[in-house]
Amino acid sequence: MKTESDTAEQLEDAPVIDLTAEDTVALGLFVALLVIVFLQFFTRYVLNSSFGWTEEIARYLLVCTVFAGCLRAQRRGGHMALDLLGRWRDRAWARVLQGAIQVVSVSFFAALAVLAWQMGERLHNQRMAVVDVPVSVLYYLITAFLAALVLRSVVGWIVYLRTQEGGK
Repeated sequence: MKTESDTAEQLEDAPVIDLTAEDTVALGLFVALLVIVFLQFFTRYVLNSSFGWTEEIARYLLVCTVFAGCLRAQRRGGHMALDLLGRWRDRAWARVLQGAIQVVSVSFFAALAVLAWQMGERLHNQRMAVVDVPVSVLYYLITAFLAALVLRSVVGWIVYLRTQEGGK
């Protein structure tokens, strides 16, 4: 017979689900992509008459899913970095190197956000091939994801600095 302590131990051993609003958006985009691709497969190979809009929408959803996934990777520290060089040096040098990597990352994401915004401005009269929606909508969504990525990077850097100061 199970006791309360057994139940408490099971709850402690249960995996912690770490979801944020960014993760929910990424998951929603991925599920939408899954539904659209399944619809495309079903209509093309089962009904032998595919919808024309599914391929284009799936392509745009894939792009948005990638950028939403970048937010999750940034929050969890999953992006590639030059960690190896920091391990070969002393702690002060590693901190300087980490700061330089963070500045380059934030600058890169910010530059991409500006370029995506400029593309949206240039393509505001251009319509998608099948769906009557401006292409600029996609570029504005990408801009929003990149702006959130910049903010997430800056917040992550501030947290890193605070933990390093506390660890001294």
